[in-house]
Amino acid sequence: MAVEKRPDRLILTAQMGAGWYRYIQKWTFYLDGTIEPTFAFTAVQNGCVSKAHYHNAYWRFDFDIDGFPQDVLDRFLFFIFWAGWDTVGTELSQPRNPFVGYVWRVRDKITGRGYIIAPGPEDGIADAFGVADVWDLAYHGNEIDDGGATGGAMGNAAHMDNYKNNENVDGTDVVFWYRAGHSHNGALTCSTVGPRLTPIGPW
Repeated sequence: MAVEKRPDRLILTAQMGAGWYRYIQKWTFYLDGTIEPTFAFTAVQNGCVSKAHYHNAYWRFDFDIDGFPQDVLDRFLFFIFWAGWDTVGTELSQPRNPFVGYVWRVRDKITGRGYIIAPGPEDGIADAFGVADVWDLAYHGNEIDDGGATGGAMGNAAHMDNYKNNENVDGTDVVFWYRAGHSHNGALTCSTVGPRLTPIGPW
């Protein structure tokens, strides 16, 4: 773990290894409240990493802005004749889409304070194992990860959909899951993914 204190930001960096793969997880906190969580993927030289494959990274954001009640998730919709924010009423999961829910915001319905969550330029769209790019779920203390692998051909796919059961998320305690991924086609590159979180409202 490395900690860097710069004039305008604090950076926390962790480096990890798993077999032939190397991962770098970083959190950057800016003085204006902006947060950049990123995940980087690379590998050592080995024939096994030359086969095309996909890496997925997941963040579970439980903002609890001004306390956990009265929070809500909005998605920005873009159509030919109209664009604007739309409040999500019940739990959902969906892939990234430039027209429906490409940019998101979590806010407190009373104070108006919140965060906009915008995807990084390399975050991609989920494959079959990634399942979705975002989940908006009602908070439950036992839903802190996807539950782990199960049997069958898709046993290692993400399982957050198991927590999606049409619960109300308008003015409650909401949890926002965000996925980003990287398609690795063999070259020993270091690719970085992750969203940008920007504060909004009267802080």
